[in-house]
Amino acid sequence: MNKQNQNKKTTWVIQLAVIIVLVGILVIFNGNTKVKGTDGGCCATSNYKVTLSFTSQYSLTISAGTGGTTDPAAGIYTYNSGASVSVKATPNSGYEFSGWSGDASGTTNPITITMDSDKSIIANFIRQYKLTISSGTGGTTDPAPGTYTYDSGASVSVKANPSSGYQFSGWSGDASGTTNPISITVNADKSITASFGLGNQAPTVSCNDAEQWIHCTGRDRNPTLLWTYSDPESNPQSAYEIQVDDSSSFSSPEEDTGWVSSAGTEYATRGNFSWDTSYYWHIKVKDSKDVESSWSSSCSFKTPLHAYPSADLSKSPSVPVAGEPVQFVDASTYYGGSYGTAWSWSFQGGTPATSTQVNPKVTFSTLGTKTVGLTVTDSSGYSCSCSESVGIGLPIPKWKEIIPW
Repeated sequence: MNKQNQNKKTTWVIQLAVIIVLVGILVIFNGNTKVKGTDGGCCATSNYKVTLSFTSQYSLTISAGTGGTTDPAAGIYTYNSGASVSVKATPNSGYEFSGWSGDASGTTNPITITMDSDKSIIANFIRQYKLTISSGTGGTTDPAPGTYTYDSGASVSVKANPSSGYQFSGWSGDASGTTNPISITVNADKSITASFGLGNQAPTVSCNDAEQWIHCTGRDRNPTLLWTYSDPESNPQSAYEIQVDDSSSFSSPEEDTGWVSSAGTEYATRGNFSWDTSYYWHIKVKDSKDVESSWSSSCSFKTPLHAYPSADLSKSPSVPVAGEPVQFVDASTYYGGSYGTAWSWSFQGGTPATSTQVNPKVTFSTLGTKTVGLTVTDSSGYSCSCSESVGIGLPIPKWKEIIPW
């Protein structure tokens, strides 16, 4: 084969290769092959091998819903098979990325797409709106006052919580009425305000340190407690609760009345209190609208050293007569190691009419019922009194023997 024929053969091969690339066919020439030239001639047989290979490509269609964009921007892109493509969704102001659809899902952002086929993905966005919540004087809200962002169409429950002494009076702004809690559909930027007005305010109470004691009756350790009640709307007191404890912390009350239905402002304690001990007490009250006060500040009292004396007297003779001396005796009982130190006697119609002796003698000159009183004071300075009605009879007649003739 001459040189010219060899050049023609080469031209054939190059032309065939171009055609093969265009149609995307893998062709392998291998072995002894005769190739005709363009001039119809034949060239010599030659041993050769030609290999042609191709890479597949796929398209990725990226779309963005209303309210945002993507990176890469929305469009159709071609990538080699197996390529990894990162796509990021960016929401516009007032929107939030809500997730992928098409050949992608979930909310991962950015997302990686593996190109193993033609694919189409969509970035979706959702409109968002602001809800501004405010509260007037006298209360708050739940959620607390502030500005919140919600997805379009969200339903938000808002509750108005009045402070003590106030009541919820209604909503204003993008809400109205007195429904509480209220449900707000967030389909636009909205602002609501909870308003409050003075309601039935809580009463106030103060304890009185000037407690009352009723001694000489077996209640020496139990004072009567007093307090002062007040209500802004002049609603009367309907109930009270009192606690008494030997600690001002009231951690373990010696006496707790619980709620007692009463309009009264005093209470006779019933606790088994110890002698010579300081106690604290406080009180809370309710008005007629059942509004409760807070606990008052504490007051205090101290029990006596011991029981007061139990005053008593005796006499002899037991049935006295006019003109006859009567012996009176202090029969009182003294407690806590004390003893009598002073006596004050009174005798109605008697001689003497009074006495400070322990055991005086008295004569009654007239008949009838006489009142005898005694006040005793013990060594602790505690005094108690008693009285007794004494009947004065006729004296026994004197007999004198007379000779009948």
